Amino acid sequence: MAAINRHQLTRIALPGAILVLALVIAGYWQRFECKQAFESWKPSVSGEVSEALLLQSVTFEPRYSRQKCGAVLQVVWKQEERNPVQFYSIFHDELNNFINTREPRSTGYLTSFPDGRSNLIHIVLMNDCQRKKEILEGFALYINNKFDCNFSISLFSNSLPSDSLAYFRGFWTDDPDYDPQAIALYKRAMMGDLEAIIDVAVKLGSRDSSEYEYINGRAWLSIAKDELERTGKRNLEIEDLYEKILLEPPLRGGVDFTNNFINKYKEKIELIIEIRSRAETGLR
Repeated sequence: MAAINRHQLTRIALPGAILVLALVIAGYWQRFECKQAFESWKPSVSGEVSEALLLQSVTFEPRYSRQKCGAVLQVVWKQEERNPVQFYSIFHDELNNFINTREPRSTGYLTSFPDGRSNLIHIVLMNDCQRKKEILEGFALYINNKFDCNFSISLFSNSLPSDSLAYFRGFWTDDPDYDPQAIALYKRAMMGDLEAIIDVAVKLGSRDSSEYEYINGRAWLSIAKDELERTGKRNLEIEDLYEKILLEPPLRGGVDFTNNFINKYKEKIELIIEIRSRAETGLR
């Protein structure tokens, strides 16, 4: 066999070295872009909601227990520098988008981060719970495709620890707060019944607000206030509660973000009322 001289070896090795270097640079650039996407991410406040999800919300009634709908997701971080606050925002926004566009039958969800840790997420869907494994694995694939250089999410357990169930209230048949009359009232409000809108607004606006209840309370109080003004009526309780809730601290994104978010959420409810009203009067 003929010997390969130094010049031939150089001609062989150089293209290989260039290819390896290009792949390394491409890998670093991909990770840099992914890291930038994580750090520069902003919440979606477009208010775009599919009609399928809106109608699903209107017709929702609790059908499942919390354990039937519950699971645990695991987060594995791939960056040494972590930003849990940014992660929480990304997680919820992407999950909202996923349910809105791909799994509207699941209606919604609640989550908790036990002990304030960001590596385990307890989640309970509201509907279509016989498919929870398929839904949550689909969501993991959906979000990992966007942010997998920063973190990855996987289904850790297809059930919840029993001591975490108390956190999840309001949407399940085994919930101590489950109240069929409250569900019926909410549906009447969603059909545009002014008396029901006032009752829902008072109920939500009077609570010691979690973030979820604060958003709901402000939106419904604003809708009740608008409807009262439109019909030329007054309700001092609504007016007082509305002024009081405006004094609550804003969401983490600040005052402008909070006002925009609440207005978009209000628009969603008003659109549900419009769609339901059309359906009830046979105009759809």
